[in-house]
Amino acid sequence: MWGMIAAAAVSAAAGIAGGIKKTANARKLAKEQQHMLDKERGENAAWYQRRYYEDPLERVENRSALEQARKNLIQSSKAAAGVASVTGASNAAQAAQKEANNEAYTGLVQGIAANAGKSRDAVESSYRKANNEFDKGQIQLNASRAEAQNQAVDTAVEGVQNAASIAAKASVNKPGSSNQGIDWSKLFN
Repeated sequence: MWGMIAAAAVSAAAGIAGGIKKTANARKLAKEQQHMLDKERGENAAWYQRRYYEDPLERVENRSALEQARKNLIQSSKAAAGVASVTGASNAAQAAQKEANNEAYTGLVQGIAANAGKSRDAVESSYRKANNEFDKGQIQLNASRAEAQNQAVDTAVEGVQNAASIAAKASVNKPGSSNQGIDWSKLFN
């Protein structure tokens, strides 16, 4: 009989220890996953801040286009001045050429500004999509935490039920036992 009671105690302890170990492992894994999710969220927020608020005129491709346009305008102005001196064109014609060059440059800057608006919209859309994915990941992480906790509790309860069953078998229907006829396994279901 004492052997059965010892077996019941060992079974209960093993079940509880198993539940505790599962809980500890699940918490560690969930903590690592939460850290990764938080890191990715932070990186996404930093990317968004950088891209959304950047000066479109400072982007490499835009600076290159503006520099090339500026060089072309200088060459065009010099060529127009050379032609004007040879042909005897008036200062008004030279001024008109410079005005046309300035309008072309202004058009380029306005085009860059228009594209910047589209770029900001795309950045915002991408940021929102990423945040939605992070939210889904958070929901899944929370669900897996709850499931792991439930499994750990189930393991501990199962160990206690096994111990109760062993203890019940040891004491039920023994001569002189006051536990005759009690089904101990039903107490935990």
